[in-house]
Amino acid sequence: MDNKKLSTMKLWGIFSWAVSIIVTITTIIGIFYTDKDMSVLGTICGLTYGEVSVYSAVYAYKEKSANKLKISLGFIEKLADKYGIESIAPILQSILQD
Repeated sequence: MDNKKLSTMKLWGIFSWAVSIIVTITTIIGIFYTDKDMSVLGTICGLTYGEVSVYSAVYAYKEKSANKLKISLGFIEKLADKYGIESIAPILQSILQD
């Protein structure tokens, strides 16, 4: 296994999912095995999945941007090897302006 540390964004995702699953299990156990009112915990359970949804959307957007940059840089390297850096200078300018 790689000794590379997980990024903060990935650790936050693991934490978010873990909390959501724990709250869901707690809510289900509370509904079926106790006589206590679980409506507040049910609301919190729904909110945890809302937070996981927002996290997933932000993470997907971040990765989309990072992958776009990686793909374009790889494409530029291939073109620069084949045609020379001068011919792809307009492409570099358009990428840097975005």
